[in-house]
Amino acid sequence: MKPSVLFLGILVGLLPLPGLAAEAGRVHAVTGEVRVISADGKAQLLYKGLAINEGDTLASAANASAQIKMVDDGLILLRADTTLQIKTFRYHGQADGSEMGVLSLLKGGLRVISGVIGKINRDKYKIATPTAVIGIRGTDHEPMFIPDPAPGQTPLAAPGTYDKVNEGATVISTASGSVVINPGKAGFVPNDITVAPFVLSNIPEFYKTLPAANEPAIPPLPAAPAAPKQIGESPDAAWKASFPKDGKEIAPPAPTHDLDAPFMQLPANRDMPFPTFNPPMPTIPAPNTPTSPGITQ
Repeated sequence: MKPSVLFLGILVGLLPLPGLAAEAGRVHAVTGEVRVISADGKAQLLYKGLAINEGDTLASAANASAQIKMVDDGLILLRADTTLQIKTFRYHGQADGSEMGVLSLLKGGLRVISGVIGKINRDKYKIATPTAVIGIRGTDHEPMFIPDPAPGQTPLAAPGTYDKVNEGATVISTASGSVVINPGKAGFVPNDITVAPFVLSNIPEFYKTLPAANEPAIPPLPAAPAAPKQIGESPDAAWKASFPKDGKEIAPPAPTHDLDAPFMQLPANRDMPFPTFNPPMPTIPAPNTPTSPGITQ
């Protein structure tokens, strides 16, 4: 699978500027071994209350998961064996036109509950996989990207980009077309640039086993405070107080540069630029396209 030159262009204006990484959110809960790798390559284990910044990459091991409370009051649930990069995430406590969220899902799955950005400026909130872009409409949804397997490996399901919508709607877009996914439905596009996205007739089996037993329950979360006014300013004390005192807090682990664990072998295209296209939000689902092998429309 080789994405087209057009598809691998850069979304101008949606990438963070070097040296200006803002706080995107904080770890609300973590189960198992999940690491964060900063833009300069430093890695450490996640713990509750740890700040997650623009440019950070999150990587979960098998049977591990984490919840990230975003500064716009949204929530990202990182599932097992998942790699996610926070390309851009900016919100300054009120809608001023600068709010923006761009995530890069390199492998694995998420559950994303949109915050303020996804409700008031949905055109600036996107989740990209190596072969597609998912746009939202104030949504609770579950994107999943299954890469092409290595020789001798069997993928969880047909490789490609999936999205299951619980509330609201999403749009899966590629250079070949786009399709709206409504509540209770799942969409799919294979890792083939010649095939347009389409709505599946049935929810894939792997979604029916979610949430996994080790995933933290989705809690009622307090509103996120305004972002710090100056780079380097300490987080608001109220933000720290918003995390429940359950007696299970652990001391922050020392930063480490050991990236040799198998699940930490990040894809070579970790910093792959985003697609250039930004298609208008369609109002009705696109017609069905020919079925990809292993997928029933």
